[in-house]
Amino acid sequence: MVVVWAAVVLLVLATAGWAVSLARRNANVVDQLWGIAPVAVAVTCLAVGDARTARSWLGAAMVVVWGVRLTAHLALRDRGGDEDWRHREARARHPRFAWRSLPELFWVQLVGGGLVVGSPMFAVVAEGQPPLRWLDALGVALWGVGFTVEVVADRQLLRFRSDPTNHGRLLNRGLWAYSRHPNYFGEALLWTGIALVGVAAGAWWALLSPALVLVIVLRITGVRAMDTHLLATRGARYADYVRTTSPFIPLPKHSRVPSTR
Repeated sequence: MVVVWAAVVLLVLATAGWAVSLARRNANVVDQLWGIAPVAVAVTCLAVGDARTARSWLGAAMVVVWGVRLTAHLALRDRGGDEDWRHREARARHPRFAWRSLPELFWVQLVGGGLVVGSPMFAVVAEGQPPLRWLDALGVALWGVGFTVEVVADRQLLRFRSDPTNHGRLLNRGLWAYSRHPNYFGEALLWTGIALVGVAAGAWWALLSPALVLVIVLRITGVRAMDTHLLATRGARYADYVRTTSPFIPLPKHSRVPSTR
């Protein structure tokens, strides 16, 4: 029953977000709501779940802290800006993009993606859980490292973009000197930590959450899409960056690193 309630909440959230995107003629709303969707799942699980244990509150806290921070960051990043290039390209390809975006973008990403990524919360509110154990501690540690990496990477990029003298330049300092997409790496790591808390509750299927996050950040809207876009717009400078910098996991510089393509 908790899954049904979570799906209903996400459906309402996604549909309302789509209506706002129509009014603004800007599909960035779906990205800004991504941080809210798993939070909505967590809150729903606590409200209607079968059990509220220390693990339940722990899992919810990790999800809520991540979601609030990400939502605030995206709102600040997109404030007064243009629609993301990925949405602009989709709008140009599909004359009826405004209507197609409801099922193909908002419902798929916020409802489908939100249910899978937020699935560890279904485990931590189930009855019959074992007490907190070492796997929970490992999950919290991974979440902490991943959250820190994501926050630092996002701040470095935001600070770089806010400086007019960096217009047209490439960020290759800080964490970005060791990974082309350290923010995506942090995202995947922290969701692995949350999933381990779900596994500790007795649900191996909680690992579907970081598995989907990996697919998204590596193959759909993350590393592959961003690298293709930046190679097309930045040319040789980004090609040199690709040749020397790890695509995902932060690693020392190399003369050549394997590609995820």
